[in-house]
Amino acid sequence: MNGGIRLAICSIPLMADNTNGHYSFIEERKGQAFEINFECDSPEAVHTMYEELISKGATGITAPKSMSWGHTTGFFADPEGNIHSIFAVNPVAAES
Repeated sequence: MNGGIRLAICSIPLMADNTNGHYSFIEERKGQAFEINFECDSPEAVHTMYEELISKGATGITAPKSMSWGHTTGFFADPEGNIHSIFAVNPVAAES
């Protein structure tokens, strides 16, 4: 048994070859294929990871910022154009 989750990221042409040209890998793509959200330990880590992802070739969509739902979140696109996010829960400000 696998105690975690396995995720494979493959190119569309490779998956078409591996699946004998299954229609889902050869038809024209329309819209977002999937989204993955990656949680970081802190808002500072989100900023650091975002810069690292962009420096390694990801396309920046929205730089990390504090969102109304209480997270610091940044959005980037993978080579296929799918948009993903990295986020961290914002610390709660100490009440006076």
